[in-house]
Amino acid sequence: MITKTFSIAVEKAAPTVPDSVGSWVISSSNYDRVNDRITQPALKSIAAEFNSKGLICLYQHDADRPVGVWKNVRMLGDKLVADLVLAKTNLGEMLKELLAVGTPIGASIGFRAKGKQNEKGGLDFLADGFSMLETSLVSVPANADAVMIAKKFNIQLPVESVQELDQKPAASGDINGAIRRAKLAILAVNRSQRK
Repeated sequence: MITKTFSIAVEKAAPTVPDSVGSWVISSSNYDRVNDRITQPALKSIAAEFNSKGLICLYQHDADRPVGVWKNVRMLGDKLVADLVLAKTNLGEMLKELLAVGTPIGASIGFRAKGKQNEKGGLDFLADGFSMLETSLVSVPANADAVMIAKKFNIQLPVESVQELDQKPAASGDINGAIRRAKLAILAVNRSQRK
């Protein structure tokens, strides 16, 4: 019989952007519904330009309906990802409620660029001449990848669980204690998702 010991630390992850409602794919280099695609160099240029300053978020590409700001704009593989902070306006609060009940809402980017014909009959948009204008929350995104990928949960462990975790830290090799704490964390996440 072989015995292996290891320690596990289960911690609540700190949100990347504290006031965000979650992380979203706002575009990717995959073909969209009309066979257009934004190339990775163009997406990387967006991430570089807007990572520190943020990018305006509109509702349904309507310039008269700003709802918040995209922060921490970054690349994850071939996807452009950002964290959304919604404004404390009636429209922002309405969108928070829609997201809370699981309404499928996507993201869509508004840009200016010159495209060249691709093999599927659509256009490829390159970094050269690419100008990002805004990113919106929309009912039906053109890019099927442009959806929420991580929802922010307000996870609260039961009081007795927090006390138990604080008073009984896992000793090195205490696999049962580590498994118990992992189960408590998973139960807490499941409870928060049902609320």
